[in-house]
Amino acid sequence: MNVRETIETLLENLARQEIRVWSDAGTLRCSGPAQALTQDVTTLVRDRKTEILSFLTAGQPAGDGRAIIARNNPSPPLSFAQKRLWFIEQMLPEAGLYHMPFAVEAYGALDVGALEAALEKVAARHAILRTRIETREGEPVQQTVADARIPVTLIDRRADGLDAQDLEAVIKAEARRRFDLASEPPLRLSVVSLGPDRNILLLTLHHICADGWSMDVLLKDLAFFYESAVSGRTGNIRTLPIQYGDFAAWQRDFLQGPRLEQSLAFWREHLEGPLPVTRLPADFQRPPVQNNEGRLHEVTIDANTVARLRGLAGAAGTTLFAALFTAFNILVYRYTEQADLVIGTPVANRNHRETEDLVGLFVNPLPVRACLRPTAGFLDNLKRVQETLWGVLDHQDLPFERLVEELRPERDPSLHPLFQLKFQLDAEPKQKIGLPGLELRRIVSRDSVAKLDLSLNLYEAGDGVKGAFEFDTALFRPETVRALATHFLALLKAIAESPDLPIAGLPLLPAEDRQRQLVEWNDTQRPYDTTARFHTLFEAHAARTPDATALVYASGADMQVQSYDTLNRRANQLAHMLRAKGVGPETVVGIALDRGFDMIAAWLGVLKAGGAYLPLDPAYPAERLAYMLADSQAPLVLTHQAMALPEEVTRINLDTGWPQDAPEDNPDNISRAEHLAYVIYTSGSTGRPKGVLVEHAGLVNLTEDKIRCGDVRPGDCVLQFFSFSFDASIPELVMSLGAGARLLLLPAMEALPGPGLAEHMREQGVTHITTTPSALLTLPAGDYPALRMVLVGGEAPTPELIERWGSGRLFINAYGPTETTVNASMVACGNGNPVDATLWPAANKQLYVLDANMQPLPIGIPGELHIGGLGIARGYHGRPALTAERFVPDPFAPEGRPGVLYRTGDRACQLPDGRIRVLGRLDDQVKIRGYRIEPGEIEAMLLTHPDIAAATVAIRDIDGEKRVVAYGVAKAAGPAAARAMRSWLAERLPRFLVPDAFAWLEQLPLTVNGKVDMSALPLPDFSHDRDGRLPQGPIQEAIAAAFKDVLGIASVSAGDDFFNLGGHSLVATRLSALARERYGLEIGILDIFNAPTVEGLAARLENRSAGTPALDSLLRSDIRLDETIRPSAAIPISDQPRNVLLTGATGFLGAYLLHELLRDEGRQVWCLVRGETGIGRLKASLGQYGLWRSSMAGRLHAVAGDLAKPGLALSPSDYEGLVARIDSIIHNGAEVHHLHPYERLRAANVEGTSEILRLACAGRGRPLHLVSSLSALPRNDIRTPILETDRIEAFSPPAGGYNRSKWVAEHLADEARRRGVPVTIYRPGAISGDSETGAFNGADILCRLTQGYLRSGMAPEGDTALEMLPVDYVARAIVTLSDRPESSGQIFHLVHSTPVSSALLFDACALEGLTMRRIPRPAWREVLDRITREEPDHPLYPLMGLFEQGPAGGAKTAESGGRTFDHRQAREALAGAPFAEPVLDTALFRKYLQAFLRAGALNSPTVDGNTDA
Repeated sequence: MNVRETIETLLENLARQEIRVWSDAGTLRCSGPAQALTQDVTTLVRDRKTEILSFLTAGQPAGDGRAIIARNNPSPPLSFAQKRLWFIEQMLPEAGLYHMPFAVEAYGALDVGALEAALEKVAARHAILRTRIETREGEPVQQTVADARIPVTLIDRRADGLDAQDLEAVIKAEARRRFDLASEPPLRLSVVSLGPDRNILLLTLHHICADGWSMDVLLKDLAFFYESAVSGRTGNIRTLPIQYGDFAAWQRDFLQGPRLEQSLAFWREHLEGPLPVTRLPADFQRPPVQNNEGRLHEVTIDANTVARLRGLAGAAGTTLFAALFTAFNILVYRYTEQADLVIGTPVANRNHRETEDLVGLFVNPLPVRACLRPTAGFLDNLKRVQETLWGVLDHQDLPFERLVEELRPERDPSLHPLFQLKFQLDAEPKQKIGLPGLELRRIVSRDSVAKLDLSLNLYEAGDGVKGAFEFDTALFRPETVRALATHFLALLKAIAESPDLPIAGLPLLPAEDRQRQLVEWNDTQRPYDTTARFHTLFEAHAARTPDATALVYASGADMQVQSYDTLNRRANQLAHMLRAKGVGPETVVGIALDRGFDMIAAWLGVLKAGGAYLPLDPAYPAERLAYMLADSQAPLVLTHQAMALPEEVTRINLDTGWPQDAPEDNPDNISRAEHLAYVIYTSGSTGRPKGVLVEHAGLVNLTEDKIRCGDVRPGDCVLQFFSFSFDASIPELVMSLGAGARLLLLPAMEALPGPGLAEHMREQGVTHITTTPSALLTLPAGDYPALRMVLVGGEAPTPELIERWGSGRLFINAYGPTETTVNASMVACGNGNPVDATLWPAANKQLYVLDANMQPLPIGIPGELHIGGLGIARGYHGRPALTAERFVPDPFAPEGRPGVLYRTGDRACQLPDGRIRVLGRLDDQVKIRGYRIEPGEIEAMLLTHPDIAAATVAIRDIDGEKRVVAYGVAKAAGPAAARAMRSWLAERLPRFLVPDAFAWLEQLPLTVNGKVDMSALPLPDFSHDRDGRLPQGPIQEAIAAAFKDVLGIASVSAGDDFFNLGGHSLVATRLSALARERYGLEIGILDIFNAPTVEGLAARLENRSAGTPALDSLLRSDIRLDETIRPSAAIPISDQPRNVLLTGATGFLGAYLLHELLRDEGRQVWCLVRGETGIGRLKASLGQYGLWRSSMAGRLHAVAGDLAKPGLALSPSDYEGLVARIDSIIHNGAEVHHLHPYERLRAANVEGTSEILRLACAGRGRPLHLVSSLSALPRNDIRTPILETDRIEAFSPPAGGYNRSKWVAEHLADEARRRGVPVTIYRPGAISGDSETGAFNGADILCRLTQGYLRSGMAPEGDTALEMLPVDYVARAIVTLSDRPESSGQIFHLVHSTPVSSALLFDACALEGLTMRRIPRPAWREVLDRITREEPDHPLYPLMGLFEQGPAGGAKTAESGGRTFDHRQAREALAGAPFAEPVLDTALFRKYLQAFLRAGALNSPTVDGNTDA
């Protein structure tokens, strides 16, 4: 073998391990996964270096442009990656998406001065850290400055310390604090001092200047320069040959011409066609704009599994990375049933030695498209994936941003472009870094920023692998990702054990989950009479109560009745006649009769004869009736003379030829369980009806289950609503006549839902009805005193429909295809039961959610619903192929008892409690532009609109293109315009789910069976899509002009889409800048993405200028209270409740509320407190303010829980104990942090309120007293007072995350009030310290103001109204009002009745020797602006939202006054209270100031961070 062959083989082997070897200007370079670059490999490459270089350079042209040279350009171009991050920063400036926080705990003597000097040296070394990026004409321009100083913020928390949660909050707030890239470096440091030898170092970089590799470089350099600064010695550090700007310039030069085209050609082929959008099944509706709030779930792969996977990979010539990446792809395939997947994976992209020691943004995410083969084993798929990885790695130089620009995927701010999932495997990270004299340990946060839906970030840890799933909390609950991680580990073990098993059949569920889903949740066995047939049950009733009424026929004002005995005798006559004509088992007899006594007698007669009946509705078209008769080969038809039937049919006209002389006694029963009971034809997907063959076995089981679930009793009256040819009519017949009840028959026209049917129901005392939700919607919801049960089927009922018809009566959601003997599930809804439409297996039935390979799916993952058990049909008459397709062997049947499963074609998922939710039809799903569209998702969102009574969504073919069309029925006249409805949906749904058109209908068209007739839906007007409509009005004209300017095109119509015209993300920034500068239009980049047409953007701006900005989708979603949270009965309200639950008791106001509650010696108080040391924390909190008394101990109870956790993190016994004993709740708990975004506070303040409301509804229920805040009530018109009668709906969302969370919480409480929970809301304003002792907390607004004035040395001139209420008075007021039943349903504003001038405060300061300079308000405004920009630790920083804003804001503040709050209700209610409102005077202010001084608060401002649980 010659040398070339030897080297070629070596390089091939290295490539299989993803090790890349290349020549860089004569130097051999090598890169690859850390786990692959072993000592043996690097030694081998080094030993063969000369041969490898000779091989690589043979035939290689000189000057290929790969060398990077230093250019020393002070204004280098941005790299492609930098430009994309800059664009996202413009689009979402407050999100902090691309901040890289690094937190370490430092033990030892920290030299802050040396640390600052070291940081300055690091910035001097790396020019990218001295770079400013500003915007010029909508384009980013980068400039390197000489100033190498890095901002260092010192935060002193030595006095109060930080617990783990507070520390997490500080770290997150610091990580999210915005960088002003135009005026400050992209690096900062905060030092939180916790003690003389303990500090927290919070280093934050902007990703625009660095990547993960850069962090290691920066820390290494920082350690070097810090050691030099501390020791005074100057060491040697290698000079950097280039800077990051040189790489950016090289990158743009290198990626041109043939080299670029060659790379693009690969990527175009790799990502050809409509790219699949990978949508893991989510817990929540995808918001229109990515939320990016992330959490981590840690995962560990044990050493044994890793060793086996490594062995499999090695045998296949691949790596552990490829094996784990393939396994992750398989997991996603099993969750989504998508075999064609695009998953991202990052590469370091430092292929030049010059870049190894640089700080900069080099990392390049690569979209890897893996097409799995479900029928092949893991090893086969591993090899296919590895081939794909090699191709991708060979073309890794093309930046992701350039790839997006080239492929131009559809713009959608709800999705990351090209891929939504990421996989990463790294070498083991360092947990410790070194600075001389210090022990440093990294602090890892569970919270994160989720740039994608889901990422799996792994690293090798010894012989095992560790890491975490990072997930977007707007899409997934933590428990969902926890389950996904469990399934991934189960899948890895299955792969290791059975690598050749088809990946579609690899077990995904742990054994205990599989047992629960397949067996325990399907344990529905109930005894029933296996020897009986339905007609024998009926005969028994006729014998016991012969004179009881069986049938009532009402037509107009006429009414006829028939007894059980008469009906039985008539049916017997027909049975004997049919027997005489040869009818017996398996003989099909048609029944073509209008609703009436003859129809029921004929039905019973056929069953008694031993035959099977074929229902033929006279209203059906003649062609359909003829087909059914011919296909079924029915030898006889029971009918009336006037009924038109095919001539060849043998008919018996019962109106002229009733067998009067036939015997009237019961014929012998000759039917067996396996004999055919009936044949019902259902509509086929091909338009050809198919006859379902149903045996007797399931009919008696259905009868007994219906009577039991519906509580049908003798003498009840059941309405016969459905067509006799529809299988839903069968339960109406069997549960009435099988229970000894009456069956009400009406002419077909009078059975239609409407006023006539309602009158019949009232007159006949109907107790039970079965119908469809669509039909029920059109039935007047009046007074039906006899009605005890409403059962709906065929469609899912809405919660509103359940509430309207289920109040005070049994409401059942029934489900079951014809093929399963009508009903496979009956679930009670409302009245304490869930109000969402779900399924549970009916008696002796089993329900399974399976994938295409008959494998059970995890909780929440959609699959096809399969039904097994008693009553599964025999199949389809004369359709063996279709029967074999839909009726399949039951793989879960007990051994020796073969069973059959019916494949329903319904898409469903199982819920954590075992219930099943039907999501729609599998064949309703359609792919449009690569997106999988599920009409049910859109329909569900439509039904939340306040104007919508009913809705449906259809996919229509328009000019060869699939279009999504939504239809709605309005609750009242004058609903919103169709365009407004589309805009409303666009605020709540991702762009790909927004319908192309919306149309209002007077009512949904129904089929004869009461379901929505999709074929009868009208085609909407798509004229708004047609080109050529001129822009209307000045705003549209200005936007169209801006489109033309930035895109360089001649004409733009009103409906033109910016992106379809050639725009892309970076051009969007120019459009935003030009629209502002030239036309005075404030168009944000997100506006362009969310409304990319001229008219859409104009409507968005017009709405904004009208003062009605759309709520962001998260707030919209959050203000909707879970439908299951509602009381089951009226909640009692007690006078002076004896057992109270208090949340937030460890906070400032909470401690005073607790003290006030415990002043009543007959009261027991339970407090929700985090951790197991609750009593200790409560005592400490009370003691801190001098409120603890030993006599309180016996009446104070701590309950371990957490507002931010599902179910309040209460144990089942604690939860049940609270439900049993608590008779009032005061919900004062919240996470209080004015620096945090809404998303950070959402868990405790919003979801926690929902959980408290759920507790308020549990059991017998109890009143809720919510402590809200006046800061949740913004008002543009400061001249109008805010009234106590103003409900929260009157207010738009306030500024600030904390205020928004209180706004949402009050929405939830008000909705609970509407549902019957006694809710009282208290809205305190500013709260000051104890009026008697001066005791205060660090967040005291007066303390903060004074701290801020003193820190600044100045205060604003002018006279400001101060209206704070002392905390002791606020607590007394709330407890006093909560003890009064008449307070229920009211809102109380707690503000001081007599505000005073701020001059009193300054007088008090002067008397205490505290002086400050008073400055004009414009100058004060400048001071505030500087604090906002530069001093996040300033005491006034958290209060910026409270200060007077400029003219654009229009809002006044606590400091400036201006807003007035009505508080007459509170004042009148407290008029006779045994305590008075403290006077705000100089003496009280001096008392406060003295307390501040004693505590040192005016010298040591605290960081605002506090959580009350």
